[in-house]
Amino acid sequence: MKKVTLFVLMFILSIGASAQDNKSQAPLFKVMLNGQEQGPYNLEQLKPMIQNGQLTRNTMVWQQGMSGWSEAELITEINELFKVVPSAQVISASDTIKAMPDKKVKVKNAYYYKKKSTINMSFGGFELIFGGLMVGLGAVGSSQYNGAYMAVGGAVATLGAVMLGIGISQRIKAKKLSKTEGRITLGPATSGIGLAINF
Repeated sequence: MKKVTLFVLMFILSIGASAQDNKSQAPLFKVMLNGQEQGPYNLEQLKPMIQNGQLTRNTMVWQQGMSGWSEAELITEINELFKVVPSAQVISASDTIKAMPDKKVKVKNAYYYKKKSTINMSFGGFELIFGGLMVGLGAVGSSQYNGAYMAVGGAVATLGAVMLGIGISQRIKAKKLSKTEGRITLGPATSGIGLAINF
């Protein structure tokens, strides 16, 4: 009887030791959170971090044997977790880029409208003055082309007035946007260059 009891006891201890060995052999990962190295964590410990959005596909992760840090989605075991664990993260930046690779985004901020308004107001003012001079030249001159000067001058002045109006409306929009943007510092919009009349 003692032999059977001893055998059962040794069997139970060996199962426990085997389970402990398996736990120690489970992959452990260090995670870079808020610029700080944290961990190591096993896969079970990473699940709640994915659920609350703390660990994302772009979070840098390292495990023993790796030459350097890598994005979490590039590590097979963690990428599998992203597929099965519901995440607080709706869509990653890389998913957005993959969804629209050739899409160019125009940023229409206060800077954009201010730049457009400056161009339109400058050209509009120039055309208005130039057209007015042509109309005046046609009115006081004694050439056979007086009618043509006046017609062309009137058309140029009208175009200038339209561009000036567009420029003024863009300047108003820029002022409104700058109030809503508040303290956000925005760089120049790349779409600020081009046909000035487009808005």
